[in-house]
Amino acid sequence: MNQNKSLSEIFDDLRLAASEFMSKVDALKEQCEAIVPSEKREPEEPESPFRSGDRVLVRDDNDEEWRYSIFDDYNPYSNIPYTCEGDGWRQCIPYNERTWPLLGTTEAYNQQTDN
Repeated sequence: MNQNKSLSEIFDDLRLAASEFMSKVDALKEQCEAIVPSEKREPEEPESPFRSGDRVLVRDDNDEEWRYSIFDDYNPYSNIPYTCEGDGWRQCIPYNERTWPLLGTTEAYNQQTDN
């Protein structure tokens, strides 16, 4: 260090060096997060296929008849992911002009015909 600099000038130099250093640290952090995701990031929650209040057909297993219900909630991490009118269900499909014939049957739901 130059002994002719005032204390104020020395502190200004240190602040500038610290600022440049932190900029480099931030850039390096961004590069690392692009390679290895940060633990702070929340995994993306799978989106619910229905909105609360939607009319749906529900059942648990393929050998059961489809029942009419009103959709409440969706938990993709549960083995019974659909909650409709307070009851849990494994299978849930939209109730509309294409699916209403399934009501009361054990027929399979063909999603391609529901588009």
